[in-house]
Amino acid sequence: MQHKLKRRLSAALMAGAMCCTMIPIASADEIATPETADAAVPKVTDNATPDISQITENLYNDLPDAPTGSYLGSMGLPVATGETKISISAWVSDLYDGADAHLDADALNEDETTITIGKNPDANYAIIPLLVQTEYPANGATAEVVLPEGVEVLSYASTDAGLIPASDTEQSKILHQTYAEQSAAATGFYVKAFSDFTAQFVYASPDGTTLQKSIHVQLSDEAAPTQLYTDNGVATLAAGPTPPYATGKITSIAKRGGTWLIWFNGQEAYCCSHGLNGQPNGCPTYAFDHVSRLEPGQYTPGNHYANQINIWGGLGQLNLDMLDSKPVVMSADNVHTDLISEIYDETQQWIIANYPDSYAAQTYVAAAEELANGTAVQSGENGYYTYIYNPPAGYAWQIVALVGEEIAGGTEIPDVPSSPEPQYYSASWTAPAQSASGSFDLTFTVNTDKVQLNTLEKVDGAVITVTPSRTGGSVDGGSWKMTPAGSQTITTSGHTQDNNYHLDGGDGSATWTVHYEVSKTSTSTLSGQEGPFTSQAEADVAAEAAKNAAINQLKNEAQGMVDAAIASARAQLANITFSYDEITIPHGFDSTPGALGSHQLITVPANSSNDYQMQNDEWSAKVSIDKIDSETKQQIHGDAEFAIFEWDTVLQRYIPTGGYNQYKVERQSDGTYKVINHSGYANGSDNVYFTQRNEGRFVIVERRAPSGYYGDWTDVANPGTAGSVLGKRAYAFEITKALDGQTIQLGNADYNADVGTANEGGTLIDTGEGIVSITFGDRNGDKAYNTDPTDIAGNEKSYTMRADSVTMQNDRTLGSITLSKADLDAARYLAAGSNGDSTLEGAVYDLYAAEDIHHPDGVSGIIDYSKITDASGTPIWHTTVLTNGAWKSDYLPVLKKDNLVASAAIKDGKLAFSNLYLGRYYLVERATGIVIPVNSNGQYYLSGQYPLLNKKLEPTGRYASLASNGTEYTDYVYCNQYSAVAESRALDGSKTYDGYYLSFAKGYLCDEVNHYQSLTYADESTYVVRTEDQTQDEVLKSGFSLQKLVSTTGQPSPAIKLGGAGFKVYRVSLLSKADQFTQNADGSYDAASILNAYRKSDYDQDTLKFDFSDEEQAVATMYESDTTAVNRYNATLTADGDFANGQGLGWVPTNNAQEYRLSEIFTNEEGILRVQGLPYGQYIVVETTVPKDVFQAEPFLITVNASSPQSSFTVPAGSIATPSGSYITYNILDEELEGYLQLVKIDIETGKPVKIADTAFNIYYIVEDGRETLVEMNDPKSGNAWAKTSTFYTDSNGEMKTPEKLPLGKYRIVEIEGPRGYFNDRQYNVVFELTSDRVYQVSGGSADGMDDYVITENYYNHETLGQIKIRKIGNVLTGYENGQFVYETDNLANATYEIHAQGDIPTPDNQGTLWYADGDLVATVTTAEDGQVDEVRFSPTRTTATYDFLKVTHDGTKGEVTITLPLGTYTISEVQAPYGFVHTDHTYTVVLDWDNQYNDLVLAKTIIDHTQDGDVVYDYSIINVGNASAEQIEKQVLVFENARVLPVVEEGKVGVGLYKIDRDTCDLTDDAPYADGCKTRASLLNGGSNRADIPADAKMVAGAVYELYTADDIYSISGELLATADTLLGTATTDETGLAYFDVDVPLRGEHYGSSDTHDWTTNSGRYYLLEVSVPDGYLIEQSVIPVEFAYV
Repeated sequence: MQHKLKRRLSAALMAGAMCCTMIPIASADEIATPETADAAVPKVTDNATPDISQITENLYNDLPDAPTGSYLGSMGLPVATGETKISISAWVSDLYDGADAHLDADALNEDETTITIGKNPDANYAIIPLLVQTEYPANGATAEVVLPEGVEVLSYASTDAGLIPASDTEQSKILHQTYAEQSAAATGFYVKAFSDFTAQFVYASPDGTTLQKSIHVQLSDEAAPTQLYTDNGVATLAAGPTPPYATGKITSIAKRGGTWLIWFNGQEAYCCSHGLNGQPNGCPTYAFDHVSRLEPGQYTPGNHYANQINIWGGLGQLNLDMLDSKPVVMSADNVHTDLISEIYDETQQWIIANYPDSYAAQTYVAAAEELANGTAVQSGENGYYTYIYNPPAGYAWQIVALVGEEIAGGTEIPDVPSSPEPQYYSASWTAPAQSASGSFDLTFTVNTDKVQLNTLEKVDGAVITVTPSRTGGSVDGGSWKMTPAGSQTITTSGHTQDNNYHLDGGDGSATWTVHYEVSKTSTSTLSGQEGPFTSQAEADVAAEAAKNAAINQLKNEAQGMVDAAIASARAQLANITFSYDEITIPHGFDSTPGALGSHQLITVPANSSNDYQMQNDEWSAKVSIDKIDSETKQQIHGDAEFAIFEWDTVLQRYIPTGGYNQYKVERQSDGTYKVINHSGYANGSDNVYFTQRNEGRFVIVERRAPSGYYGDWTDVANPGTAGSVLGKRAYAFEITKALDGQTIQLGNADYNADVGTANEGGTLIDTGEGIVSITFGDRNGDKAYNTDPTDIAGNEKSYTMRADSVTMQNDRTLGSITLSKADLDAARYLAAGSNGDSTLEGAVYDLYAAEDIHHPDGVSGIIDYSKITDASGTPIWHTTVLTNGAWKSDYLPVLKKDNLVASAAIKDGKLAFSNLYLGRYYLVERATGIVIPVNSNGQYYLSGQYPLLNKKLEPTGRYASLASNGTEYTDYVYCNQYSAVAESRALDGSKTYDGYYLSFAKGYLCDEVNHYQSLTYADESTYVVRTEDQTQDEVLKSGFSLQKLVSTTGQPSPAIKLGGAGFKVYRVSLLSKADQFTQNADGSYDAASILNAYRKSDYDQDTLKFDFSDEEQAVATMYESDTTAVNRYNATLTADGDFANGQGLGWVPTNNAQEYRLSEIFTNEEGILRVQGLPYGQYIVVETTVPKDVFQAEPFLITVNASSPQSSFTVPAGSIATPSGSYITYNILDEELEGYLQLVKIDIETGKPVKIADTAFNIYYIVEDGRETLVEMNDPKSGNAWAKTSTFYTDSNGEMKTPEKLPLGKYRIVEIEGPRGYFNDRQYNVVFELTSDRVYQVSGGSADGMDDYVITENYYNHETLGQIKIRKIGNVLTGYENGQFVYETDNLANATYEIHAQGDIPTPDNQGTLWYADGDLVATVTTAEDGQVDEVRFSPTRTTATYDFLKVTHDGTKGEVTITLPLGTYTISEVQAPYGFVHTDHTYTVVLDWDNQYNDLVLAKTIIDHTQDGDVVYDYSIINVGNASAEQIEKQVLVFENARVLPVVEEGKVGVGLYKIDRDTCDLTDDAPYADGCKTRASLLNGGSNRADIPADAKMVAGAVYELYTADDIYSISGELLATADTLLGTATTDETGLAYFDVDVPLRGEHYGSSDTHDWTTNSGRYYLLEVSVPDGYLIEQSVIPVEFAYV
């Protein structure tokens, strides 16, 4: 039929059109109406593609997280993308309300979650609602829900009244998801579970990325169970089919193309109406309402998205009978846009405007056009049944449509044909008695349910015998029999290796079958007649039917009898009693009495399979721990934290509390600790039970020690992380029969295991921090500690805790305070002697309690060391204190406020206090002379007061309280208790007083600061809480003032103030000669011994009389941190400072931070200089710059100590006193200058004085105009006081000193008679100038007590040297004539000679030294080629000298070398002949001698030629080489001749020879003896003269003819080609001795053969060959050439 659209308000249409749209729906008041439609039309400009913000606002603002991008889906609308998130959580709210998809944002952002679900009433299972969500899945991604075994997925058809497992297909749809163009999805479902479990949701992206979330489900008897659906009946239309579900829920949703798609009870469903926007309240259950229909064109099976758009956007809801009123048809003059704005909301209009090609937009427009044109909506005969579901009352949510089966077409009913009038007939029948029989079988099944008595866990391994009380009998004519006819034995089993291990198992089953049989016969027969009928055939048929009915009746009678018997038998056999007896009890259990005990009678119903519980009493024990302090043995007030681990046979490791392990260690009201069982069955008892899952095995570990105590670490020296069980001692115990019902009292002695820090195999333990190994075995529970990590503190260095078997002891955390000592100005530790003569070593610090310090056990109160003892009563701890007289190492302090705890001295820059109790302390440096009060208990303490002093810093007898800020003393606690007071005068003459707190560190003043330190507990991983502090001491510094005066004549006239005198200050202890000084009893140095060490009787300008020039390392230095003070002092040494304290740079920075070095300081015009800041020590002040014409002042000592005034540079840390800044004052006198000349004769070659007397000199005085005057002086040698002399002679030391002083001026020195062995160069003399600025040497000890200044000049002479010349000759290859090679004499290169000293060769300076000793190798000489340098290697072995005078000269002549040598006798011999020549034994002896002072280089005086026939001596006059003729030089050439190495055949025969031998007589058996050299009997063929090698019985062959050829080109010495290769050199015939002799002196192989490309005789090969050209009869000619080689070896 047709429904014509009528004019009605269209607002109702909007309610339907907007259901399931993409954004939350507005309220009805906000929906566009014809009056507001124009304003609602979206504006689109230039068809710009919407950005992500617009897409989000219109399509995706109902998702928890805004999208970050999008892509266009297949339906033409954007699919949003973003960060993928997943979740698995409880399904607690409906998924969709028609306006909003309620994705659980919290679940998406959680990692894991745990939920608790109540069990169903009267059931041991629970129904768990689960929800999985995915936001922004990747296109094509998949996801899977992973459930453990035993968890069952329920069908959506389930109700509270009937649970239906999901089919495989339904389960797959629920647990497996595939995402296609979806922006979000969620699925809710139900599962059934009997125990706790964990489910996982795993997501996998196509790119390989995976995400995973878990949910932990715990079942509880107390929580509310889950409600499913109610079966409330079905209200259907009369003509409609039955709906698939009576009730249901929206179980899944998915966001696709901006539209939410829904699934109802797992099936695709569609929105039918508006829902309200708001948060859901629980999960509403929908109920079936009625059946509607959809037209064929509105629904396409399988296209969920298109169907949703068609149903709503296409206005198809009219056919669902959901609207009370129909929309108005628009008039012809209205355009479609007006209708669109009327019937569609803003989002739908936005889709139409921005995505006109999308499926949704086209559907919307088409529906509007149809509506505008007034088109009827057809309802054809065919379509689809559609089932309408409504939410419950009070839920104004959407209505859901579920599309059903297709509607079939109409069916016509055919007409019934007419029949004729019938005739009437009858027939009789008889039925005999009937029999029947019957039987039945019954089964009796006993299922064991073996459980623990207390934990109710299942028990495997129990052996149970089940015995029936009867096994056969008869009932009402029938009989029965049981199979098997006796007892059966059951062994319980069934534990599963999963988390249900303890819930599964205890199972076993036995079944008996009972068979019953019976037979019965009816007690009567039946008969009768049937009719009338219209034919006999009908009557017969009726009679037969009646008979059969009667027979059936009789059969039924018999069968009734059988049935009655069977019923009676069934009644009697409905139950059978069995004996139910446990015969083997598993380990860990005892027999249990009672109704559910080990021996029962059970009644088993027929055809039942019931569980019959039997309980076992498990072993159990209690665990108690008493926590005490290892020192005081008192129970520790603070709480410890323990962890208990239970063995899990499923996981094969110990597991922590949580999950299966419900044990905890908790502290009790009496202060002890017990293991408490928090399992549901235990009600908080302290019983620890054996189970088959835990095997009775447990481990207890102290997770965290009480505050103030050290953890229970395996390795006490290497603790782990605080609060962790890793690396700790463990206490393992096992519940045994012996311990059943007992209490285990754990103590340290029970230590028997160690928790590792890594998984190294073996037994494992899950610590909750990771799975690691745990090891077991006997252990020593004692603990030994190093209590002094610094290793520098006094007293006890270790502590040992002795384990106890009944108490668990903890060791307190110790405190350690380390104090490092630094120099205040250097701001670092300085080695002794770095800052003056001070040392930081030995400084003493006292440690005081800054508060009452209590014992960490919380019981013992204020700590008294005397009360903390070991088992024998001996105190455990002691301290060391410096009493008022000595050090005491066994002090037992009481840690009350201001009591002295300990004392220590600085060593290597540090001190330490160890073994301290945690608390607050202060350290104070003790000054020398301090007296500390002692109370009646022998405790040293501070009174809190200090003495008041007068002007002279003397005590007045009055006291004042130390200042404090309430908790700390701000005054130095030893205030006004000075060690020393220095009295002095200021520059204005007034007296000054400086008080010193002298440190026990020599030279330092005490740090006047109280150093407070808190030792605060860190955690159990810290055994020693360490604090460090640094103190800085100031060195005592002072200064001195000096005034320089000149003593002119020694007369008592006023002294002249002398400015410009320079002084340096040296620290005495750093002087290099300090070990030579005498020390006084107080350790200071004696002044006279210092001056004696540095006073010189003879000295020069570089050393002065008191020469400290090499003592720069000892120049005074200081460290000073106050740069301003240094600069202020230095400024007084400048013109800007009026040179008030002298002149100079003052204190100059060194390379060391804060260190200054005192530069040379000069007196000002008043002759004054002042020095400030000299550190503690002893110094010597030396005049280093002496003013003109005066003597150096005598150095003097200055000592800086506690008697010295305090320098302004000295400000100790914390000091409030002001230094006086006074000086120590001195006056210094200088003497006038005197002078002399000293001349020293020097050997240039040795560099030493010539110790030969009577070298004569003249001295000339040179006036300013250049004229010279011979100097004359008194001649002391004459014995005449008036005698004069102008010639001055050296003494035996080679020195000459003028007998009188020389006036200032310029002089020339001329040597007039030189010493023997030296060359007096007439061109050489010495000119010098004597001025007051030039003072060269001083001689002390003059009669007037004044030193004599001497200037020194050196006069140099060369030694006279000798010369020898060596020449090497020999025969060389020069030509080839008439078949012979020509050799001629020539100079030879590469001959090596050695020159040796014959007899000692002394240096002529008379120093007693030698140039060479007898036999010394003087030089090695090798002759060279033309133009090359001869090689000479001198070998000095005696006197260290220049050796510059030893030289070789070469004039370019091959084979000759000229050598210069000191005068003496030498032997020259050849040690290496040239290549190819024979070594010669020819030697020479050469004598080189001196005759006068004007010869510089001489020829030999004597040459001895050692020939084979004897020595030949040649004597010559000594001639200077420069004056010798060529003939004189040639006569003295030393000629060495070498013989050439010759090729010799036999004695007297030079050349080449060959012996011809009969082969057969000398065993030469080689086939080709000469092809590759000698083969066999090589000695016969090895070249050279080998006649002796021929066997005596060998036959020599005569008459053989041979020719000799060159193998290679042969060159002369000059490179001329003499013979080419293959040149015939000669022919020879063997004689009767078999010898063929070639009289040719062939050249040997050259030295450079094969290694040079040149062509001369050095590259000749020396290779030749012989060719046999004729043989005697009977012999064969040798076909191979015979090679011959001649080489020099």
